[in-house]
This record gives sequence, C-alpha cells and structure tokens, in this order.
Amino acid sequence: MDLNEFRIMHSELIEHYQFIEYHLRCIYSALQGEQSFLEGIDSVGKDTVSRLLNQIVSLQEESKKTFLTKKERRQIEAICPHRNIWVHACYVDMAFDSKTKGLKYKRDINQMMEDLAEAKRLRDYFFEKKIPLQREKQKQDEEEAMKQRVTRENFKGETLLIKEVPHVHHPSQN
Repeated sequence: MDLNEFRIMHSELIEHYQFIEYHLRCIYSALQGEQSFLEGIDSVGKDTVSRLLNQIVSLQEESKKTFLTKKERRQIEAICPHRNIWVHACYVDMAFDSKTKGLKYKRDINQMMEDLAEAKRLRDYFFEKKIPLQREKQKQDEEEAMKQRVTRENFKGETLLIKEVPHVHHPSQN
C-alpha cells in the first residue's frame, strides 16, 4: 500500500465515522420530543459519539423504549478507540515505509481494512435504523407546523398558508 492508497482508504474510513456520528445525531433528534428534527440535530452538533450514545440511552430510560440494543451500544463503543486513532494519531503513531510512504507494518494495514469494513457496515446499519425514526419525527414536525397555520383558498383555488395571528382585543370593541 503506497501513501496515496493509504490516504484514500483513510479518507473513506473517516467518512464512514462521520456518517455514523451523523446517523446517531439523527436518532437522538428523532427521539427527543422538545425540538424540531433540525433543531435537535443542531443541539448535539458538536457532541462526541460517547456523549450522543449516553444521551440516547437517557432518552431510552425516560421513555422505557429500546431504540439501541446493548449489542448496538457495544458496537458503537468498540469503534470509538479505533476512530480516535485514525482521526487523531495515525500519522504520528504508525510507521510508514520509506519507499512506498504507505503503512509499513502489515498489522496496521490489516487493522485499517478491518476498521474500514466495520465502519462501513455500521454506517449502513445505522442509516437504516434512523430512517423510520426520522420519518416519524418529521411527520410530527409537519403536523405541529400545520397547527400553527390556517389555510385559505384564493380565487384560483390554490391553497395559501397564512400564519395564525393571535386575536388581540381592541378597546374600541367594548
């Protein structure tokens, strides 16, 4: 493996880790009930995977529903140390071959390939897991938005959405 091959695989690995984090943010956002889906994602935008996992577990305990099984939580916990190495230390801690400039030791190459396969699997898995939760939350958000609006038809029969304005009692109406 030369340096360019390493960089491509490394980039793909980081991409998978970022999408796993994003899918967990979506799962959290779909489960929390206080904010819209997008506000929920924004509220945990900088949180680590471990913190997201803890927040999801807290929501599970509050609702007494299982969204992530113990096995799924262990899988997420297991990738965290690997993710940290690839994100924060691989260029510093690993030996590179002076000729190819790629990883020098077979064990590091094998570790990268294993981590890449696992990260891709988890990315795909959590994407599928978030979809029904995300759809349900977005449906709730749409229903809530509709409660905030009143519809009226104009002369062409098109529906206009008009924001509901609270009634204000004017003193002249006494």
